[in-house]
Formats: sequence, C-alpha cells, structure tokens
Amino acid sequence: VAFSSIIVGASRQESETRYRRVDRETTPAEVVTRFQKKVDAGLRMLAPLELAASGRRARVFTADARTFTETTGPLNAALAVFSPPYPNAFDYHLYHRFPMFWLGMDPRPIKHDEIGAHLRYEPSSVWEADMKAALDQVAQSLRPGGHAVCVVGDGIIDGEVFASADALWSVAESVDLEPVWRV
Repeated sequence: VAFSSIIVGASRQESETRYRRVDRETTPAEVVTRFQKKVDAGLRMLAPLELAASGRRARVFTADARTFTETTGPLNAALAVFSPPYPNAFDYHLYHRFPMFWLGMDPRPIKHDEIGAHLRYEPSSVWEADMKAALDQVAQSLRPGGHAVCVVGDGIIDGEVFASADALWSVAESVDLEPVWRV
C-alpha cells in the first residue's frame, strides 16, 4: 500500500489527476526515500488507530457503492464517512491504474462502471441516479440514529457549474436520509 501510494510520483505519469506522460528523472534513492516516508507515516498512525479502535474489529470490503450490501451483508453502522465521485471530474480507472495494478487489481472493469466519469461525460441525471443508489445503500447500512458525513465538490457539466452538494442533499432526502447540516 505504501509503495502503491508513491508509484505515480515515481513514474512518468504527470499526476494523480492527469494521465499524461512527462519526462521525469527519479533516482532509485529518491524512490526509496519516498517509500520510507510513507511507511514511517503509516507506522506513526498505527498507535492512535489502535487506541481509537479500542478492541473493535474492522472489516474491509471492495465493492460497488451502488450495491455494496450484496458484498457486505447487513451492517449496523453508527457512522459512514465518504467522498463520492464528483460529476464529470475524474477518471479513477485511468489515473489510478498503476497503483491498482501494483495492488493486484484490474482497473479495466471499473472503466465502464465508474460514477461521474469524465471521459463518458454523462448528464447530471445519470450521476444523481448513481448517487441515489449509493446513498440508499448507506441508508440501509446505518443503525437508527446513525450518521453519514459526505465531502463533495462541484462538477462542470456542459461548461456550467453543477452544484453537487445541492443535488446530493435532495437525493439524500429521497432515500430517507435526513440532511442535518452542511458547510
């Protein structure tokens, strides 16, 4: 995981948000230094994470946000924290293909199922339908009194700013999530 997080910066890919080849000279020593910093940062996080977990077990799943309960089964979560894909902003399969390959994942199937993919340039109604399915899964997974925290940014669709937070607020209400506060 530590290596997968530095692979783009050590490759000829321009950045994590742009899939373009650039000429970059990265020495093996620089790669090792970046890797060591990531490992050190991860190790520094372990003690506070263990303390916060207080003996609780964590389960990790890889699943489509629109259907994740098919993979996870019933959940009874007190808190869901997530950042959905912004509409027409990012192509995760493309920009993260090297880390995914390193982690033994195949980014190609994701290409056709991505929410908000820039290369497909779908209308906002498609993004909203996908987010409705995803938020419905979140609503089903929360215990009574549970909370969801979402960080979302605007998108640009047909040259116009799409207020993702406004759309998400409306979608949340349609799946029986009660919006409480936003900033």
